[in-house]
Amino acid sequence: MDRLGKQNTVVDFLYRIQNDNNDVLVEDNFPDEYIFVVSIKYPWFADISNCLATGKLPTYLSPRDKIKVIQTSASYS
Repeated sequence: MDRLGKQNTVVDFLYRIQNDNNDVLVEDNFPDEYIFVVSIKYPWFADISNCLATGKLPTYLSPRDKIKVIQTSASYS
């Protein structure tokens, strides 16, 4: 916002830029664009709710994590 009587070099500069109305289209193609990593993070309670719903523990959990899920899910059942 420009105040009357105050020097504002940014506003003055932007005001004085001449526009020739030569619109340049934005390039939407990125030929070198690749997806390197796609990861999904499950919510913290996903293993607990799955354990309570099915009665089974996921196979990818370590023994320490299995004990933690069992102890945590005991308070919800």
